[in-house]
This record gives sequence, C-alpha cells and structure tokens, in this order.
Amino acid sequence: MTQKDLLSSSPFHETQSVRIAIAEGGTLPTDADIVLLPGRAAFLPKTSTVVCSDIHLGKAATFRHAGMAIPEGSAQHDLQRLTAIIQTYNARRLLIAGDLFHARSGCTEHVLDEFSVFCEQVRQSHNTEVVLVLGNHERSLGKKFRPHEIGIKRCEKEIIEPPFRFIHDHQSHFDAQPDSFTIAGHVHPTVTIKGTSGDRLTCRCFVTTGTTLLLPAFGSFTGGYTIRPSNLTRIWLAQIDGVLPIANALVRS
Repeated sequence: MTQKDLLSSSPFHETQSVRIAIAEGGTLPTDADIVLLPGRAAFLPKTSTVVCSDIHLGKAATFRHAGMAIPEGSAQHDLQRLTAIIQTYNARRLLIAGDLFHARSGCTEHVLDEFSVFCEQVRQSHNTEVVLVLGNHERSLGKKFRPHEIGIKRCEKEIIEPPFRFIHDHQSHFDAQPDSFTIAGHVHPTVTIKGTSGDRLTCRCFVTTGTTLLLPAFGSFTGGYTIRPSNLTRIWLAQIDGVLPIANALVRS
C-alpha cells in the first residue's frame, strides 16, 4: 500500500496549513497564533516570522566523508523549499531553532557558500533577517562556524519574545518564564499511524502541549524519534504539501 493510499484510508482532513491558538485554555494573548505550514515549518503572523529547526546542512557531505555513497542535492533542495516558504508568506524573519548544520566534517566551503547565497537572496528579495538559536550540532563545529561571515545573527541559548520562547531543546530551562510558550526542535518528532487494513506509516509531525510546540526536522536527510502521545498532546502530520491533524487513537504505540 502506498503512502497516499494509507492516508486516504484513515479519517484525516488534509489542509494547506493549520492555524492554532496557543491561548486555548490558558492565559496567553489571543493574538499569539501559530500557523503550521506545509514543508515542515511554522509561521508567526504577528511578527512575520518563519520558524523551522534541524535542517542539518552538510549531513550528506558528512556521510560521504565517512565513505558512504550518498548523493548530493539534499541541502540545495531544502534551501529551495525554505526560500519558497519565505516567498509565500513574505516573511521578514527566518528563525532557525538550532541544528542548521550537522557536523564539522560536513561543514565544507561548498555547504557554507550555498547557505550564504541563500541568506543573501532572501535578504535582497524580501528583506528577510536570518536568526539562529544555537543547537547542539553548532556547538561542535568550533571555528568552522562563523555566522557573521554567512550573513546570520546567532543567539547562544534562547530568544524570548513574550509570549514566545524559542530554543533548540525544550528540556533546556535557562531563563524560561512560567507563562511563556516554547517553540523548539531537537527531537525530530515522528509518529507511526495505523491504516484501516493494518498497514503502518511513519511520518514527521508537529506536536503541541499546553506550553510547547515541537517542530518536525526540516532537513530532508534526517532521522526521527517516535512520539508516544498522551491526553495532553495534539499531533499534526507534517507533509511537504499539507498539514494533517490526527487523532491520538490512530497513533501506534
């Protein structure tokens, strides 16, 4: 059974994007909405910000450096997809919640040049600022990572813009405020769903609780961690061409 067949056999409702109100049942501002986007990113209308995480540029190059026959092109494809999202929403800021790059061995001049060209293009065409909250992979790059040379601003730990808090790992506490809503990456969340005929399909997903949004890994060449939903979580499948809300009962544990 194909992915399309499995999805069509389950009671999903596919949409181009999904707007969620983080104030539901809480005390956060009612205008602090988040739009979950096709292509594995989110958009904050109030600040015209596209948020994504875990692009892992250079991962394919890292594997090739280790002698594995991995084709090129995944990084370029991901940056083209990110450019299209910025253009569609005319975003004034791109905020990357960590792990933009993968490893020192894959952080080649070619990879850095590709990302530098991307930054210049979105800056020239849409006046888009690119901001990176450091992830665990950036911290391992050492002197090879020079953000000022590739046109991005960096934040060591987190960015707090009430009511939002942007961080790589949502379990890192730092100076979090008790009434903030955290948007994070790091986990690479996925779920395995059950079709009516017993088939299974593992998909990347957005996961929300009352105080946190976990972003799916944006990069094409990344793995995932299977989420076990609870009564407090809501899940949306993160497809390239749509966002699909899913009932927890359909998730295979």
